[in-house]
Amino acid sequence: TRRVACKKNMANINYRIDIYNIEHDSPPMDWKNDLKIYFAHEIPDCPGSGTYVVERPSPDGTGIGEISCTYHGFYYDEGEDRE
Repeated sequence: TRRVACKKNMANINYRIDIYNIEHDSPPMDWKNDLKIYFAHEIPDCPGSGTYVVERPSPDGTGIGEISCTYHGFYYDEGEDRE
């Protein structure tokens, strides 16, 4: 389904955010621009015409918010195992 494909895309983006964090010792400030080099072609789009949103890091530069889709919701929905 489109929801499953969207969740896979968000997992893929989260993975690349993790790689960026490891390589740069900080989260991406402009995730769409900063992560382009980590994808062979381009950052995937939601198959349901949603838009992926990643919360900006906190002012002290720690952490990056959860990724979500404007159509399908958060990568981790309530009740889902986050492990």
